[in-house]
Amino acid sequence: MKQIYLLTLLVMASLLTTASMAGEIVTVKYQLTPQKLMSTRILIETSPNYPKYAVIAELNFEEMRVFRKLTKENIGKRLEVFFEGRVLMGAIVKGEIDNGKIGLFDTNDKEEALSLVRDLLP
Repeated sequence: MKQIYLLTLLVMASLLTTASMAGEIVTVKYQLTPQKLMSTRILIETSPNYPKYAVIAELNFEEMRVFRKLTKENIGKRLEVFFEGRVLMGAIVKGEIDNGKIGLFDTNDKEEALSLVRDLLP
């Protein structure tokens, strides 16, 4: 199961690359709500120095189609995922994301990751 989530993250990383380019980039905003989610998970990645916690959101079937269309129509643009006025993720769309999974947030703070997951619960 852990390998599936790691593979999903690798696919997402290849499709979404953090923007670090100068100049103006069109930004597309996606508002996340608990009602749009099927599940939210924390993926724990350990290293010799510290653990890293990644919050992964899985959209429900209807929102998966919305997100797929949004990413397909906005390749090359910056996508920002918002929740309660806070930007959780911002990246350049490199391709259509059709699996409905969004890597929302990476942190070294377990409580911060757990707090976000609790906030996303309906």
